[in-house]
Amino acid sequence: MILIFSTTLIRKIIYVGITLTSVLCLSYFLSEQTPFHGDEFYTLDIAKVHKPVPYQYFVSKIIDSIKEVKPSDTFNLRFTSIFFTCLGVILLFLFFPKTKLELFLLSILIITNPFILSMSILFRYYSYYFMSSILTFIILVIGFDRFKLKTQIILGIAGSIGSIFHMYVLNALQFGIALLKSTMIDLVKNVKLRIVLMSIFLIIIIVFLISPQLIWKLFIWLNISGHASVDPNSVQILGFTKSTLVKPFYAVYQMIFGLDIAPTYSFYLIAMFIFISIVFSFILWRTYCSEKQIFIRLLFYNIIPFFIVYYFFQTLSLPGATQLESKHGILVFPVILYLAIKSHNYLSPLINTVFIIVLVTAQLMGMVKTLGKQNTDWKKIAMQSHLALSKTDDSALLMDGRSREIYNFFSQTFETVYPVHYTWQNIDSLKSKLNDKKKLVLLLNDYKSYTSLSLRQNWASRFSSENRFSGLKNILDYLNYYFEVKDSYVSYPTFCYILEKKKVPNNLQSFSVWEHHLKDLKLPIQIEDSMLLSSVLIHQDETLSMQNDSIIIFNLENISTLNSFGDTIGIIESDFDTIQMIYGENCWDIFSDYHDIEPNNDFLVHSWNHTPLISGSIQYTGSYYKHKSKLYNIKLNHTTKRISVSNLSQFTKIRVWVKTF
Repeated sequence: MILIFSTTLIRKIIYVGITLTSVLCLSYFLSEQTPFHGDEFYTLDIAKVHKPVPYQYFVSKIIDSIKEVKPSDTFNLRFTSIFFTCLGVILLFLFFPKTKLELFLLSILIITNPFILSMSILFRYYSYYFMSSILTFIILVIGFDRFKLKTQIILGIAGSIGSIFHMYVLNALQFGIALLKSTMIDLVKNVKLRIVLMSIFLIIIIVFLISPQLIWKLFIWLNISGHASVDPNSVQILGFTKSTLVKPFYAVYQMIFGLDIAPTYSFYLIAMFIFISIVFSFILWRTYCSEKQIFIRLLFYNIIPFFIVYYFFQTLSLPGATQLESKHGILVFPVILYLAIKSHNYLSPLINTVFIIVLVTAQLMGMVKTLGKQNTDWKKIAMQSHLALSKTDDSALLMDGRSREIYNFFSQTFETVYPVHYTWQNIDSLKSKLNDKKKLVLLLNDYKSYTSLSLRQNWASRFSSENRFSGLKNILDYLNYYFEVKDSYVSYPTFCYILEKKKVPNNLQSFSVWEHHLKDLKLPIQIEDSMLLSSVLIHQDETLSMQNDSIIIFNLENISTLNSFGDTIGIIESDFDTIQMIYGENCWDIFSDYHDIEPNNDFLVHSWNHTPLISGSIQYTGSYYKHKSKLYNIKLNHTTKRISVSNLSQFTKIRVWVKTF
């Protein structure tokens, strides 16, 4: 007996060692190519992260041990997240696998899972949530029924309250349901009393439905609303939408395939997910048939709370509330792992082998995308900006709010001798401060300023982005009049433009920002002897003057509203030429590939892959699908310094790309 125990323990130690080493190596590799960004800056201000208390205490000690946080400290900071992931993995190996096969499966599933990896290198409390959800699963699903009823009730009360402070707030939902089950079903045997208690519970739910402000006032009182700017006095709630209906299923998809590969990227991904979902559903059914108590615990303590997160809290959210993502549903992730490693008990050997192969393949496909993702190179932006601005005294940096923290973080090693201004400042004040500057770096990183979003589309920010959108447009119009682009670095949503003042102010435009449909294009790109630096969008019934040579590079947008070839979209005029832009003859839509239209390759100058954008609030033609995006050119008969492009269409926009000269 001792020998068997020792052999099992040694085997577990070996698998744990291999798994943790792999997680550490992969985390280090991914962390090195992922810049410190987003919510990670909120975690740096750890004093404002009130919950979970153990996480706050542990991370604050790490931050305090670093005198001045620099980019070189990124992995050290993220190791706090990796640490909690490793604790969660150890808990998994201690309580989940019972056989050598299950040990092997658990190890493979963890090593190849891109979702775990992405959470592990995020300097935020989601890896702690991963660990606490595993611990909650062990307590409620594996061990809860082993305790006496009195102990179950005590655990339910302690877990419901304690999770708010010491675990993760959504784990409290799991313990709360466990407490309800223990009291209303197991403790109360009197049918009438049970009906009374259930009625009281339903009344409370109805009160919350009628007045959801009570939920958020409670969250604010408990300091668990994070950095959200919820308006507790608002009477408007998000409500139930199609995207809300899909969100929990998409969360499960991302827990398998990772965050960086959309289901519509390939038909095979959809087929694989459907197959995996059917098999998981079948395993749950077989669990119900053979181990009903396990099924009930999985259903009540994990699956139902998971759907409540999206179908209750999301729908009742007020303006300013955080929009729930897949990482907020981690409480169901242990169920996926548990059912996967126990699948051999419910499936035939052949079906189980196919299922595991498809599941691991799905994770590996997501892992390839996660490890191969090209992130914004903020070190390059900081260096490029410093070199551009340090050579002249009359220069300045103009940036938006979302650029400030990340730019300051990566430019610590450079001495800032130039003034820094922000796009939210009064436009007249900005004009007076920039009027005498000869060189300017424009740094933008907030996609909500590039798109006019309604309140529903911009729910987490509490307000629509219409004012930001119009304010940025005014700034860009002003800058285009006095400055011209000389260099650029664009990796959506980041735009970094190096601008120089024109000798004579004029209406020639040379740079702009764009929306998600061009998110996969990186600038600058070289085309023959020139570099594409930016673009200018020409709207309907609008004429714009531009500087150019004998070749104009362009694309059409929103062409799907036209029904036939041969329509005249616009006119290009110079001192020597007048050329009509005719759809299907010498101009095409940027998404021609999506519309199954083959352009004349003589006009094609550049193409790139458009990856799917899965969003419940932002959509455009072709947003859900992978296809080629294409740019074209028209050659003028003579070299000219200036051209004017007129848009004659009723629906289509013309985008002209700006080159170096």
